[in-house]
Amino acid sequence: ILRLIGLANVMQRAASLFEPLKRLILLPSRGYITKNSGQQVRMASSKYIILGGGNAAGYAAKEFKEQGVGNNQVLMVSAEHVPPYERPALSKGYLAPEKPARLPGFHTAVGGGGERQDEAWYKKNGIQFQGSTRVVDVDFLSQSVRCDDGATHSYDKLIVATGAEPIRIDIGGNADKVFYLRDVADADALVRVMQQKGKGSRAIVIGGGYIGTEVGAGLINNGLEVTFVFPEPHFMARLFTPKIAHVYQDAFKRRGAKLVNGMAKTIVHDKAGKMIGLELNDGTIVEGDLCVAGIGAKTNLDLFKDKLDLDAKGIKVNGRLQSSNPNVYAIGDIAAFPLMIEDGKIQRQEHVINARQTAKHAVQSLLAAEQGQPTSDYDYLPSFYSRLLDFGWKFYGVNDGDAVHFGEFQEGSKFGAVWIRNNKLVGVFLEAGSDEQNSKIEELARARPEVQGQEGIKDVIASFMGPSVQSHL
Repeated sequence: ILRLIGLANVMQRAASLFEPLKRLILLPSRGYITKNSGQQVRMASSKYIILGGGNAAGYAAKEFKEQGVGNNQVLMVSAEHVPPYERPALSKGYLAPEKPARLPGFHTAVGGGGERQDEAWYKKNGIQFQGSTRVVDVDFLSQSVRCDDGATHSYDKLIVATGAEPIRIDIGGNADKVFYLRDVADADALVRVMQQKGKGSRAIVIGGGYIGTEVGAGLINNGLEVTFVFPEPHFMARLFTPKIAHVYQDAFKRRGAKLVNGMAKTIVHDKAGKMIGLELNDGTIVEGDLCVAGIGAKTNLDLFKDKLDLDAKGIKVNGRLQSSNPNVYAIGDIAAFPLMIEDGKIQRQEHVINARQTAKHAVQSLLAAEQGQPTSDYDYLPSFYSRLLDFGWKFYGVNDGDAVHFGEFQEGSKFGAVWIRNNKLVGVFLEAGSDEQNSKIEELARARPEVQGQEGIKDVIASFMGPSVQSHL
């Protein structure tokens, strides 16, 4: 009897040791489910996880495919319900009155001359896209991300591409009356209200920067009357000189736009609750039927504070785009990288070209590291471009130092500026440049040639504009 009792105790102890294993239900190729306090938590494993679904994420997927990585080794988790697309289209082609851009026409990587990466592309290439899903926590010790659907995904390497979101303006509790433009849902909402209001309706655009000017141009092209409200002295104050800005401002005015210098305070309604205008801090009332804000963006950093090294309002990375955690890389708007052309100064760059290039470099870097191969550091040349109204400009380099203007400063002409710092050309802006000219100014901005005196400045400008432009200096 004693022997039987002892055997029973041993069996009971063994059963208790194996109890945790009873809570694991294996799932083919997807991981397992853990039963915990009556709640089922899905667990899965991917070798590489791309966190985010913007431009940079789409180009990271492209690079994985081109490097031969597929077979469901890559998982992309995105809050948007559709795969990544070329975001610049939202403030350009999406608002066009004729033949507007619509998905699936501008999924990445068509903007960079690649394939259209729609859902079928992801399935075909063995890259998992999980949309309409937000990551609520990243555990860097266990190397896992937890999603709002209850699933947890482990990874070997994580690529953070969470980007940025619009700065929401506080105007007296009327935030829901202001439109923004960051994703397709925003663009669809703006198009709907624009069509509902119709031609001749009055739109107020808060902001005179990149998004503000492009959205304002789109509204004008659709027959709306536009008033810009911004506190800076002129359009694109962080990049344009006053002389450059005035050409574009005058062009908007000729198309009926009004420019008001000031700060928005609150939406003004009539007795029926319909929007009739915007009150500024100084009491001025700007009349309008709808309001769009484009006052900048803030990076999505909440998941990484106190977990990764941060700098310049982004995740600090090295030249391989690797964060302070060696298994985590950052790309696109959120990556704060050493700008080699400026002696390693840490900075971010909110631009589609940087999104594409950081994505490619990060994937190549992490794959090379796995093979024990060296990689070069990310060497980016800052650049911006815009197409609005009948204009099209490009800028390369940095706008630091003394600006020297050239060309005919009027709509329909070529004009621009070069920036000279310590006798070197460090930046070039050109409106209406040809492909050859734009290629040349990019080359110059990277080469940073020495420029001595007025003759040297004339010569460097003539190298891409021709000798006749010298008379306009």
